Amino acid sequence: MLTSSKFRSVMDSIRRALSSTCRWPAIGVLAVVAIGICVVPARGNPLSVLNDEFEDGATISDWARIHEVEGWNADHANIWDIDATQPGRMVIEPHTTSWYQDYRGILAFKEVSGDFSITSQVYVTDRDLLDDNEVPFPSYSLAGLMIRRPRAITNPAVDWTPGDMTIGNPPNGENYVFLSIGQANNVGGSEFQFEVKNTRNSNSQLQISSAPGNLITIQLVRIGDSVLTLYQEPGEDWVVHRRYDRADLPETLQVGMVAYTEWDLIWPNFTPYDHNSNVLLNPPYGLNFQPDLTAGFEYARFYEPSVPAELVGVNLFDEGQVSDTQLLSFLGDIANQAVADADFDQDDDVDGSDFLRWQTGLGTLAGASLATGNADFDGDVDQDDFFAWQQQFGSVPNGAAAAVPEPATLSLLLFAGLLGLARPRNC
Repeated sequence: MLTSSKFRSVMDSIRRALSSTCRWPAIGVLAVVAIGICVVPARGNPLSVLNDEFEDGATISDWARIHEVEGWNADHANIWDIDATQPGRMVIEPHTTSWYQDYRGILAFKEVSGDFSITSQVYVTDRDLLDDNEVPFPSYSLAGLMIRRPRAITNPAVDWTPGDMTIGNPPNGENYVFLSIGQANNVGGSEFQFEVKNTRNSNSQLQISSAPGNLITIQLVRIGDSVLTLYQEPGEDWVVHRRYDRADLPETLQVGMVAYTEWDLIWPNFTPYDHNSNVLLNPPYGLNFQPDLTAGFEYARFYEPSVPAELVGVNLFDEGQVSDTQLLSFLGDIANQAVADADFDQDDDVDGSDFLRWQTGLGTLAGASLATGNADFDGDVDQDDFFAWQQQFGSVPNGAAAAVPEPATLSLLLFAGLLGLARPRNC
């Protein structure tokens, strides 16, 4: 159970929520405060609605593809599916394709505005399947996560122009950041590598480093003008990989998964426009294409970062002002959250009965289940689970609105429940 000090911390968090300024947001929960009834703004992660655990192939329709959005006549994916080729994963297996300068590869994305992070565990292999840990052979065969400035292209024959490569000019051409894992320039070698690529006006600056293996959790973050790339190998701590000042990026970005392979047969055989407009196969080209990459993405989890007060307004890309430890205090694992579920009694709605289950389980430190009030799958029952209940109160499956109790009824319920929290149990 909770210690007295820990319990007081939990209760202080909840009391702060319940004493928030009364207003009427789109999502809220009625709560009793000293002066009466008010609506408390939902805490939690508003971007969780974008999450995809890749356990249902039907969610593939939630993802956009860049070649379709921009009207290119070329799908560079040999395979693109969810929960089919690899159960519980999105799989991208590219034809010969690349992301470099004006060369446009595969991107499956959602549009995200404001500050955000995206996290996925990425698993890459070659295609012979003889050894799950074998490094893909061709140059620049990698997969990972990307954030990209949308382009005003609907008919490339008319709308597309190459970037001017001049960083100081207004945005044009390709503008993106990605972090990927696979094989970069270690052709025929046994070492996996990271490639991070920072592209402005189609001027691509890439950095290559050793990677510990072919199963890595990658996280990309945009906060204000800062873009951060992070990774975590299994069983290890998070690493802040690179930081960038990208004040040029707009409010809304394309955010998602990339995969690409076999750069050496793209350049100098194809211009960017020809590459972008065609699927490179044998026939008709007769260049002995041998793309050798399959990428599996375990999930895509979006999160709205909550920057600590002392870092608000600070340039997060400046290591002299913000340490890696400070960044990891609110990113990394904290930003890698599955969608919380506050339907603790599993009756297909989130209501007062679920609140009472959370109340009963409050203070469990490990081994807590959904039925005992653990909404966020972290094994304990605390204020985070309360905030998940608060955010989801009144919801039912498929987004329909549940019948909300009369204010007096709900007030009595919450008042009784909160009275029961006046002191810790069995401390």
